[in-house]
Amino acid sequence: MKNPLYVVTNNGKDVEQVANFFEVIVKKLGLGPIIDIFNELLKSLFEQVNSYAMLLVIQEFIDNLVAKITKLFPSLA
Repeated sequence: MKNPLYVVTNNGKDVEQVANFFEVIVKKLGLGPIIDIFNELLKSLFEQVNSYAMLLVIQEFIDNLVAKITKLFPSLA
């Protein structure tokens, strides 16, 4: 059995179990609301897909975004 990961926040008052390293980063840096906004943005973009051309535009946007995030966090690549 693997050792579980935990995140300690709020000056040691809160301890939360997480599933993976990405979740550790999100919880430790308080990025949950940003991730929620990003998910809503993606959902909205995908609702706009009504042609293959639009799908390609959205794919290019997401690819560029992932490339920028990968530069910020090379260990996630």
